[in-house]
Amino acid sequence: MDPVDEVTADRTFTVPKGRAARLLPALFRAVGFTAEQVVATLGATDPVDLVSNTGTYALFTDHLSDQLCRTPAGLLTQLFVRNAPVPADDYRTVLPEELRRALYCSGIVTGTTDLVRGRFSVTPVASRYFLSDQLFAFDDAGDVELTDGVDVVLPPHASSMALLRYAAEAEPGGPLIDVGSGCGVLGVSLAARHRSLTALDVNPRAAHLSRVNAELNGVAARVLVEDVTTGGFAVPDGSLLLFNTPTTIRYADEGRPSAAMPPRRALESVVGLLPAGRGCHARLFLVVEVPRGGRSASDLVASWLTDVPVDRLDVREIRDSAAFVPAAMISQGRVDPQCPLLRHGGDAPLLARHLRDREIHEVVPVTVSVSR
Repeated sequence: MDPVDEVTADRTFTVPKGRAARLLPALFRAVGFTAEQVVATLGATDPVDLVSNTGTYALFTDHLSDQLCRTPAGLLTQLFVRNAPVPADDYRTVLPEELRRALYCSGIVTGTTDLVRGRFSVTPVASRYFLSDQLFAFDDAGDVELTDGVDVVLPPHASSMALLRYAAEAEPGGPLIDVGSGCGVLGVSLAARHRSLTALDVNPRAAHLSRVNAELNGVAARVLVEDVTTGGFAVPDGSLLLFNTPTTIRYADEGRPSAAMPPRRALESVVGLLPAGRGCHARLFLVVEVPRGGRSASDLVASWLTDVPVDRLDVREIRDSAAFVPAAMISQGRVDPQCPLLRHGGDAPLLARHLRDREIHEVVPVTVSVSR
């Protein structure tokens, strides 16, 4: 029952076993480890606020560490949301034996005689649970270590929730294609509304975690390692494609490898997959940099498809998103330190300078619906 190792291009990760992981949702719910309870425990406004600012809540709730370890739900929050170690004695006495056994057999915890820590983040979303890589973790001394790398699989975050709400407006029925599936939150959450689910990701580790999270939540899924930019994937008639595009702003370390994709290329890649006249459509989340003196974000996105025949295009600007950077802030050389486009909170001046030097008027997250 040892964890399974998966080797990627530059690191070796431990990946969880889906068979044992399938026991976890019921065991988590039985001890009260739910989205609502985590929100209340960490003082977040709601689940969207929590996934948008998990790192901030983790940092500012360090004083709760001892208190969290007194209850099963709190201890799991400490392990898998705050990504902090827990005393081994607390772990053994607070968590039920069946839950401890499932965690061990899943390979998502590790420990010594003194401390136990999680190898993954676990994010409750509605009634489901999603394993992902830890973007940050507290070491034994209480200092924060950040995770970096192009193959890191992100936990559900603000853009996931925005596209999830938008995609839920689409007509149910046909096949669902989760493009760039990551940890699988979109496809797994919406699978019950559709005839079938296919998850695609160019990152083998992401594909593996999509498969694990589908099994974890009792969802049948076909999972493929696939690069959609090559155009080789055949989309079934009547499909809905979802793509939470890995867009970001390269404001520093331009030479570093990145999984990010320019928003125009992301849109063109997905629209290029849609067979014309066969009832297919796509919904995407993009982050759009609007040039100074240019058109609106909605008009800019529409211009990217001028030469592509589409039946319908709908672009919605999300100006209440944490990723929205208004013109007034850019002109003042400021960016909100909580902006999810930042690699680190202290990078806000770097991003602001980058946007101003490139004459960007504003940065606007959008959701896009397109059919052919």
